[in-house]
Order: sequence, then structure tokens, then C-alpha cells
Amino acid sequence: MHNVFLTPDPTIRIHEQYDLKGVLDPKKRRVTDKQRAAGVTTLKDLNLTEPIRLGRLAQLFNATVRSDCRFLMDHGMMDYSLLLGVCKSPPDAEPVCSRLFTWQKEFGGVLASNPKTLYY
Repeated sequence: MHNVFLTPDPTIRIHEQYDLKGVLDPKKRRVTDKQRAAGVTTLKDLNLTEPIRLGRLAQLFNATVRSDCRFLMDHGMMDYSLLLGVCKSPPDAEPVCSRLFTWQKEFGGVLASNPKTLYY
């Protein structure tokens, strides 16, 4: 399987990745410290402690997720997962948005309402 978060620019990298399913059972949807120490890098729903801030794109994103879920329900598929990558600029670095045009043109990505965060 290919890495969907592979970035050719070493200054822009995914710092956090999450497998979001919308299940809030703490036994199933949290990566424990022990699992992290064992090398698990993809976090789960309850590890996401900051809100996803999409600004003006939030309505479009929500409508897309609802449409996807409706399609899966209509076809008898129960499992839905959203893989989210988060790229954060260090506090002392230039914001991600200063290089955003090139990044979006080549690799996609959505700028958060905070210009130092990019979702992918």
C-alpha cells in the first residue's frame, strides 16, 4: 500500500495522522501510550483533542461526509473511516499557508482557519 501522506518537500510533513470512524467506545477508538511506544503512529477518534477548524469549508466537508455515509448505507456497507493528516508549522516557522498554493496544486490539502495548520 502506498503512503497517502508522502510529501516530497521535507519541510512539509504530516505530524499527526488519525483514522476517524465516529465511534466513541474508549476501548476501540483510542491508541494507548503502550501502543504508541510499540510503534503505532495512526491515532484514533479519541486521540484527536483539538477541533478540526475548516472555517468556510466546514459546510462543504460536512455535506460530503453525509453524502458518503448515505451512499454506504444505501449499498449495505456499514464501515466508514476518514483518514486525516495534520501538518503543523512550528511556532517560530513561517505559516504553512505561505507555501500553500504549490502544496494544494501538487498534493491537495485544506488550510485550517489557523494558518499554521494544514489538513490532508
